[in-house]
Amino acid sequence: MTELVVVLFLAIIGLSTAGYLVRWLLSFGSPDSALLNAASLVRDVAEGFARRQSATLAALAALFGGALFVAYGLRTPTAEEVGGLETAVWLVISFSVGVLGAIAAAELGTFIGVRGAIRTAAASRRNVDAALRSSFRSGAALSLLSASIGTVSLAALILAVIAFHGGVGQGIANAVNIIPRIPFLLLGYALGATTTALFGQIAGGTFAKSADIGADVGARDAGLDDDAKDNPAAVANLAGDCANGAASSHVTAYAAAAAEDTAAMLAVTVVYAADLSLRSPLSLILLPLLSRSFSILGTVFAAVVVRTDDREDPFAAVLRGLSVATLLQAVGLAGAIQWLLPERRVLMFGASAIGIGLAAIIVVWVYVSSSSRFRAVRDVAEAARVGPTLNVLAGISNGLRMGLPIAAALTLGIGGSHALGLYLYGPAGGTLALVATLSGLVGTMTFLMALDGMATVVDAASGLVAMTSEADRRDARGRLSVLDAAGAAQRIAARIVGTGGALLSSVLLCEVLRQEADRLRSALGELRLDVGVWVGAMLGLGLIGWLAGRCLTGVLRSSRRIVEEVRRQLRDRSPAEADGPLLGSVDHRPCSESATRHALRHMVLAGSQAVVLLIALLVGLHLARGAGSGFALGGAVLSLIVTATAAGVVSALFALGAGGAWGSAKKYIVTGAHGGRLHVDETGARAENPTFVASVIGDTVGDPFKDVAVPCVVVLIRLLPIVALVLLPLIH
Repeated sequence: MTELVVVLFLAIIGLSTAGYLVRWLLSFGSPDSALLNAASLVRDVAEGFARRQSATLAALAALFGGALFVAYGLRTPTAEEVGGLETAVWLVISFSVGVLGAIAAAELGTFIGVRGAIRTAAASRRNVDAALRSSFRSGAALSLLSASIGTVSLAALILAVIAFHGGVGQGIANAVNIIPRIPFLLLGYALGATTTALFGQIAGGTFAKSADIGADVGARDAGLDDDAKDNPAAVANLAGDCANGAASSHVTAYAAAAAEDTAAMLAVTVVYAADLSLRSPLSLILLPLLSRSFSILGTVFAAVVVRTDDREDPFAAVLRGLSVATLLQAVGLAGAIQWLLPERRVLMFGASAIGIGLAAIIVVWVYVSSSSRFRAVRDVAEAARVGPTLNVLAGISNGLRMGLPIAAALTLGIGGSHALGLYLYGPAGGTLALVATLSGLVGTMTFLMALDGMATVVDAASGLVAMTSEADRRDARGRLSVLDAAGAAQRIAARIVGTGGALLSSVLLCEVLRQEADRLRSALGELRLDVGVWVGAMLGLGLIGWLAGRCLTGVLRSSRRIVEEVRRQLRDRSPAEADGPLLGSVDHRPCSESATRHALRHMVLAGSQAVVLLIALLVGLHLARGAGSGFALGGAVLSLIVTATAAGVVSALFALGAGGAWGSAKKYIVTGAHGGRLHVDETGARAENPTFVASVIGDTVGDPFKDVAVPCVVVLIRLLPIVALVLLPLIH
């Protein structure tokens, strides 16, 4: 039980540090009245959307949780250690905890994101260090909260199961038989977190990107910027940054940690069943949570060292913090391995080092491919000089080129780790090696998600500055531009590392699915190359394409309505109103309400369709099997999961590479490259640079792919094997 105490202690340190950072943030600086006025409008829209989204998610969760309880409660009794009714109770309890944790992460993300943007906008008037600290600490508070809430929740659920079976007070030996089944009883936690993340990502992404596109496209005809004070969609645009970048992204990170930790815990139970010479199953189960706890601790210390001055590049401060977080997590993981699994330390050290190396390769390669300091992004910016067509083609080319090295690194890393385990300890060693590789790969995710949050806060702060009188202060805007460049590439790196974590967790869950199917003597057995394999593969590909298309369709329809509203207001505006006070000449409420209503409606429809379609495919494949039918459930289901995972990972790498290049190219041009943002003629008249307009088109195309479709697809590939495992006892 000592391991569980350590996990809870480190997670509580993370929660306490997040609380301190939020308190520091709220006491930092005093925004002026103009900034406070604009920020209050953004806050009201963002928090109103968050409240309505949370209520809708709670209603959907109650419906799904009830169906899960009925399905397991009415299941035919079996001779397993845990009866059907108790299994149903633990699944529903853990499902509810996962849903509530995700909703809490969304609410806190919105709260911190809005206030972090206000403080960062005010801090940008002072110096780069003040703006860097306020933005990074906002992101760190978000990341620490989502990671710590997840770790505490899962550890508390494990403790509750042990206590229920008499393992607390009377000795852990009383519950030793139930411990290997605990991860299966708590599958509902990962199911609830990932399902909520899927719905939340659809809603937040649709709201944010439709408002962004509407603000940009609708106001461009009138010569306004997307963050101009007279743009009717400007408030919805900035609220969308908080609703998607700050809230939905960290809900997705919360769900990712739940899925990865659950996958690792399930995998080590398979290892324990194959090799009883290992230490107690509780020590094995808690190893992934200990690794996550040390990741939290590393981010706590890194939050202190991320600061700079006007002479240092802010990226150097970010890199310093990343180095500290990686070192502390690696040392902590090594100590946990030596403590809990000394008989396999050589294998675990080597496999975890492979995971840490993969994360380092991804971060470096993404920086080279997505930073304006290097040729890849500058080629995309150069192509924009010819027009939007070549700019779009250049971004697509960059996405295709960037994906292959990362996919190759992930493949070689996973294959090499598994081969090392097989060589040393056989099949059980191969699975254990993949668990260690997963722990090493995602060990820096808490810090990387802090950088993701920092980039979101800087985006929103830039918009607030542009909407207020501070727009004339070029020093403030310049500082925020520097910080934006420092965090943009790391946001892409965080998402790609998360995609790699989804791939590895899917590999582990497929192995657990196969082992559990064999234990239940179901038809889900050996993967064979028969008709069922091909059917499953095609369905997997189709499922990924369908979800991505559904996400983009939602953004398209909502954007069209916002563009029409923006054009209507600007067309009907009188010349006298054009010089009115801040947001006095336009009404931001129709755009905000339209974006909110459509995002929530699309969340319910698209999310429910995705979950129902997923369940229907898995159950349909089960029903399709039969004598002489040519189907084998094992081949079909595993093929569906594997193909969907591979297609999702490759699609994510491509979209993130292309979208990152387009976004960085636009930022590079804004700094003055290729003529900058505006051209000024001899009379002093200003006109937008066609090169900048072409880069904006590329960025607008890439945003829905990398910020809406990709996160939803990655959540789906995490959800696939979890749903299959939950359904397996019901259909075997």
